[in-house]
Amino acid sequence: MATTRGRCTNFDYCGTADSRRDIEVAVGEDFVCPECGKPLKAPPVKAGSSLLPVLIGGGVLVLVGGAVYFGMQLAGKKTALTAAMPVAAPVTVAAPAPATAAAVPATPAESILARLIGSPSIGGTVAPSIAAAYLAQIGDTDVQTMPGGQPGVVKVVGLRGDRHEVVLVQSGSSADGFKALGSGGADIVMTSRRILPAERDGLAALGDMTTPAAEHVLAVDAAAVVVNPANVVGSLRKDQVRALLSGGFKDWGQLGAAPGPITVYAVDPATEDGANLASVALAGGPLAASIKKLPDGKQVAAAVAADPHGVALVDLPSVGGARVVSLAETGSTPVTPTNHVAVASEDYPLSYRLYLYTAPRQDAGIAKRFVDFALSADGQRLAERAGLVSATLKPAAAPAPATTTDKFRQFVAGAKRLAIDFRFNPNSSDLDLKGQRDIDRVTNYLLSNHFTGEHLILVGFADNQGDPATNVAVSKKRADALAAMFVARGLKPGKVAGFGGELPLADNGTEDGRQKNRRVEIYIVP
Repeated sequence: MATTRGRCTNFDYCGTADSRRDIEVAVGEDFVCPECGKPLKAPPVKAGSSLLPVLIGGGVLVLVGGAVYFGMQLAGKKTALTAAMPVAAPVTVAAPAPATAAAVPATPAESILARLIGSPSIGGTVAPSIAAAYLAQIGDTDVQTMPGGQPGVVKVVGLRGDRHEVVLVQSGSSADGFKALGSGGADIVMTSRRILPAERDGLAALGDMTTPAAEHVLAVDAAAVVVNPANVVGSLRKDQVRALLSGGFKDWGQLGAAPGPITVYAVDPATEDGANLASVALAGGPLAASIKKLPDGKQVAAAVAADPHGVALVDLPSVGGARVVSLAETGSTPVTPTNHVAVASEDYPLSYRLYLYTAPRQDAGIAKRFVDFALSADGQRLAERAGLVSATLKPAAAPAPATTTDKFRQFVAGAKRLAIDFRFNPNSSDLDLKGQRDIDRVTNYLLSNHFTGEHLILVGFADNQGDPATNVAVSKKRADALAAMFVARGLKPGKVAGFGGELPLADNGTEDGRQKNRRVEIYIVP
């Protein structure tokens, strides 16, 4: 068998610096040490030697005047090794005719499966993770997430056969997302607010954008009030938060903390996230002129954590090392956004929904399948890992605030609450869009966990306007309407009652607050 010779220079493994370990390598084999795997060095030749060709495989090792030239064809790849040493005189060597070069593999073709455009509350947190998991779930391999070549764009790529499948995620604004959906430039809109009437009308050609076929609640987020960890303020009312952010309070002593100037930080309202947070807390009111603006929630929370006088409003995934303050509506019990049951049920005053919108006539398309995956148990776990509150139903201990009556405590004794509230369209007992989807979610949860209707307790509530007895009757009517929907699905609730204006979640002095208080809560008896 033909061989050639090389020298191993890995002295630590194969010998000492004084050793001259030469290795015999069969022609056609890799030119590496069989002991340590390191590349071999061709042994030197004596000075004055002009030419020593050694054939190796389909190539040639040429030693010329102390310089080494080595070309070889191994495993279909042509490699070259050159030791740059002076050459005594130019020498021309006739090398064997080169073998036909192997064809360079073609770059896999690229196929864009879905384009998501809209709010960074989704695009900058969970959408890329959901996209990667979706590609893996449909069988793609080598799934990677990478910059998309433009600011705010992320490209999630998987390999299927001889082509790349791509999901593009572009964080910008909700308005941009709806415009792109209308022009055919997006398949899914990511947004931290419901579609506006003007946007709905502009997309009428795609179908009704306010139906369950178009509007999908991905998760729930919350605007969290954060202060420095040394700040002793434990809870605030929603109206106090509004005053804080708009400059109505100047000193922490006004709020029961150690005296000192208040420094307000905020996510720049020129950004989508900043505008959304300001809208949630201020209902269209202005931020203080003296606020310190930063590009994103994580930077804002970090600044507050480092400033003894700082306060800010950030989204839940951005809290970091700052301390969260409990929040209450006027007349209600303070709630912390770290209580995910309160956020998911929207009992927390500054909860808000994160949506995915699709054209309702795309039911059979990739957009529908992608959204279904995002709302599945796997997709919802990714939402939780991103710091959002998922729509997954989880029973939790029933609340027992000081304002709860003995009658209510007895009615739900031994039961656990599902983190979901059913709400209705104004002045009716018709469920809102979220409720229409949630009733099927609750039904599936009960059946899949082997609960019967007897395990189900429905508790209705109303606002406090008008006669208390009338409010009890109205709240019972809404609970009965929901009970009838469960009966139609084969689940007759074990207990149904109305408790009128008890346990308000929001300020009954505002229409928005009264609407939030008109609800039906769900309890499960284990």
